[in-house]
Amino acid sequence: MWVIVAMTIGFGGQPKLTVVPGPEFPTEHACVQATHVRGNFDSDHVEHSRIAFSFCVPKDSVQIGAAAPSDDAKKQAN
Repeated sequence: MWVIVAMTIGFGGQPKLTVVPGPEFPTEHACVQATHVRGNFDSDHVEHSRIAFSFCVPKDSVQIGAAAPSDDAKKQAN
């Protein structure tokens, strides 16, 4: 299985990065066909400027969601 990872970088004010998991695909080819690159830059309204793109990775090569705290982090919290 392959999964899309979508990223958006907003340029208004302080740059913001958003990473979102996308849909799953049974083959790399199907996944790649669903990827995209989009950009928008407006010098008069920079707050609306951004670039968005996506790429495919094998599903088992990425972690979707927050990482489980490590044993060291749990010990430091106590």
